Amino acid sequence: MFPSDVLSSSDYYSEWYGPVLAQMGEKPLAELAERDAATHIRFTFFPGVQRRKGPVATTIRMRIPETGKAHFVVKRLEQAREIRSTSTLRRSSLSKTQAQKIEELGNEAGVWAFRSGVWQSNPDAIYVHCTELIMERAKGQDYSVSHVLISCEQPQKLMPLVDFVVDLARLTPATLNYSRWLARPHRLVLDASVGNVTIRKSIEQGPQ
Repeated sequence: MFPSDVLSSSDYYSEWYGPVLAQMGEKPLAELAERDAATHIRFTFFPGVQRRKGPVATTIRMRIPETGKAHFVVKRLEQAREIRSTSTLRRSSLSKTQAQKIEELGNEAGVWAFRSGVWQSNPDAIYVHCTELIMERAKGQDYSVSHVLISCEQPQKLMPLVDFVVDLARLTPATLNYSRWLARPHRLVLDASVGNVTIRKSIEQGPQ
């Protein structure tokens, strides 16, 4: 579901996120991008506390071609005791203006500028109750992914993009298990693996 070099940076990608996305019928974004000239973007929300009943994951997947109509689809995986089922909540087209806005906000936040990273003020802290948002983008051979604990950490530069995509999908923070509050400056931590060595680089993500 994720490129091999991304998998090596986090067991969560291979052991948790990937199988859940596969259950939802999702495809690897990098593979989709290799098949056509479109830009593929996927936002996936994972509730921090898994219950016997309720949402397991919600995806907002967008396809933005160079020519022709862009569109998005919203899907949700629900848990009901021991049974999981996926439903498509919404399918809709994207206007050229909306598609351009998504790319513009992503570029302003710097979210597409690296291979993999985590938006967290304290990268060594461990949170088990926070709703997590994974953001992927693939175009041709280029792929990037980052994740943020959206119910506990809301980076100031990132939230305009998140808010726009959530509103566009006609969802609400409440349905995705987080609340909107004043976003604060954060540090973006990038992990790049070179052989057996992991290089960690922090970039200030406060207001310009």
